[in-house]
Amino acid sequence: MKKLLPLIFLLFAFIELRSQDPAIDSLRTIIAKPPSDTALVNAWLALDNIIYLSDPAEDESLNKNILSFTKEKLKHAKEKTFISFYKTKQLNALNNLGIISMYRSDNEQAKTFFNRTLALAKELKNKQKASAAYNNFGILFYREGNYPKSIEYYTNALTIMESEGDLKGTAAALNNIGNIYMEIGDTAKALSTFTRSLSIGKKAGAKNWEAVSYSAIAEILYDRGKTDTAETLFKESMRLNRAIHNAQGLAIDLSNLSRISMMNGKLTDAKEKADSALMLFQAIKDQRGEGQTLSLLAAYYAKKNDIANALIYNEKALKLLMNIGQIKEAEKVAGELYLIYKAKSDYKKALEAKELYDELHEKILNEKNTKAILRQEFKYEYNKQTALDSIKHAEQTKVQKAELDKKDAELKVKRQIQISLFIGLALILVFSIFIFNRFKVTSRQNVIIEKQRTIVEEKNREIVDSINYAKRLQDAILPPAKLVKEYFPESFIVYKPKDIVAGDFYWFHYSEKSGKRDMENEEDSVKKGTILFAAADCTGHGVPGAMVSVICNNGLNRSVREYGLLEPGKILDRTREIVIQEFEKSETEVKDGMDISLCALQGKTLSWAGANNPLWIIRNNELIEYKGDKQPIGQYTDQKDFRTHKIELQSGDSIYLFTDGYLDQFGGEKGKKFKAANMKQLLLSIRDKNMEEQKQIVDTAFDNWKSNYEQVDDVCVIGIRV
Repeated sequence: MKKLLPLIFLLFAFIELRSQDPAIDSLRTIIAKPPSDTALVNAWLALDNIIYLSDPAEDESLNKNILSFTKEKLKHAKEKTFISFYKTKQLNALNNLGIISMYRSDNEQAKTFFNRTLALAKELKNKQKASAAYNNFGILFYREGNYPKSIEYYTNALTIMESEGDLKGTAAALNNIGNIYMEIGDTAKALSTFTRSLSIGKKAGAKNWEAVSYSAIAEILYDRGKTDTAETLFKESMRLNRAIHNAQGLAIDLSNLSRISMMNGKLTDAKEKADSALMLFQAIKDQRGEGQTLSLLAAYYAKKNDIANALIYNEKALKLLMNIGQIKEAEKVAGELYLIYKAKSDYKKALEAKELYDELHEKILNEKNTKAILRQEFKYEYNKQTALDSIKHAEQTKVQKAELDKKDAELKVKRQIQISLFIGLALILVFSIFIFNRFKVTSRQNVIIEKQRTIVEEKNREIVDSINYAKRLQDAILPPAKLVKEYFPESFIVYKPKDIVAGDFYWFHYSEKSGKRDMENEEDSVKKGTILFAAADCTGHGVPGAMVSVICNNGLNRSVREYGLLEPGKILDRTREIVIQEFEKSETEVKDGMDISLCALQGKTLSWAGANNPLWIIRNNELIEYKGDKQPIGQYTDQKDFRTHKIELQSGDSIYLFTDGYLDQFGGEKGKKFKAANMKQLLLSIRDKNMEEQKQIVDTAFDNWKSNYEQVDDVCVIGIRV
């Protein structure tokens, strides 16, 4: 019951605030006994302005009353003053009903209301309402994932609002355009746009757009790993939304804060905030928010290792989001379902979820959409420049007239020169005929060359398409970065294939076989079983290396899942047997294989085995190196069992696994290999930094060393702090 109390207080807070507002009581008195028809309509609209955020159901009823009442009055109104009054109020009601329909995900009804709003606004020459309709259309198309259409309407709205000096409207349009930049991955422009919107919103005193801007900026900072600052901004947004009784904004803030709590391992707090957000979204019938929050709760159950509930909540979220056409959110949920089904070895459903994810992903973010958005942005800038140019036009006309008179005099001189040139041109014509004959011969040769070039390009395109598809298949076998972060919050992976596909890969597996979660502490997100992880380097790179990596990855999976092995040395022994068996099926001898560094972590005990590749541990100011056995996973003349090393870790130890691509890269001033000594010095120099900062430094150091040299091999570096 204790967990439900915050939810109950949260919902009743809005009812209590509205009931205590003297302005609301006064308006209800006027509505009950209106002194005139105009007073009644004005009271309805005034009440709408107070409750529209906190009670969409009553707000809808109010606006329907306004619409039917004004429609009836317009049948009999004859004076222009009354006709204008009732049509203006009707305009407000149509716009409000469109917004209500949109947030209930009834998109077709919303479009009908917004079209009527736009038509009536143009009739009344009401630029403010026209811009509002454009803006709302933009929001509607954004929610449908139609970004080109969305930004077209947003820029129409922004153009009107800026010309009219409407600060609140400008802040709103900028916020919405910022969302488009977020969707196409241009976070720098998005941050700039949201910051500008926040500044304008503060000048206008528009708390609702201030709150939206704070929340949007927090989203970007959260994605950049600045969670503390993001949490502060989400809380500021929540404070503003509470002040204006914005139930929807408050629900969004709660869901975002729930994500941060979940990432920080505060699972109980994350669950309470998510439940609160879900109840608010359901109360205001925001199905989009409801679907997103169901997905968030699914993530909570996944962290609790309650896979059954994680599956149920994700399936509910996917069904709801697909029904209302929210393909962007549905894409994310489909990705989560793919991971769950894959972990459960339900490969049929995993494939269906992956195909749905790919279908939605391509529909949302394709090259055509991005180009259309950029074209629309250019159109907006062009229109602004045209307006500025028109101011200069009057001044330029005078200058042009003077220049025209001057050119008339120059023209007479030019005519005399042209007569002289005509004779020269006749001579040139004779020479041109000769050149033209040679040109025809050359053109025929070029046609043949062009046909050959087209054939080559087509074949090359087919090959690249095939390799890109192979990359999608290879990506499917790599563990998602967020799955690794779930078990190792302080970790990083630098993965840089030399070509589109790679021979290097990283591998991860969790087994509860050696232990169970500590259930006495609900917020303990650390699993107590055995966590297996590895960095592997297969023979070659590109397509051949990728094909070998699939076989070796399968060998690791079978050794653990099919044979139940958890000791690294024995896993490598069994994997070698499986890989050799696979290659023996070939009619020709295959000597390809894999070098690998494989760890098994249970509590503070690390078991490790290596095939050629080492393990490095940094403890305090010292780097401890464990060297792998001098033999690969594959055919080898002097095969021995792989040794397993047992290491008792200390708090703060940093573990590093890597392939040889980083060490073998040529670069620097003398074009030499990076080598292990430089790698050790680099890692020791950054030992006190967090793992996200270490990742950026390791990645940048590689690029700086390589400079203009070609990358010689695939690169994979894993860092984990315990």
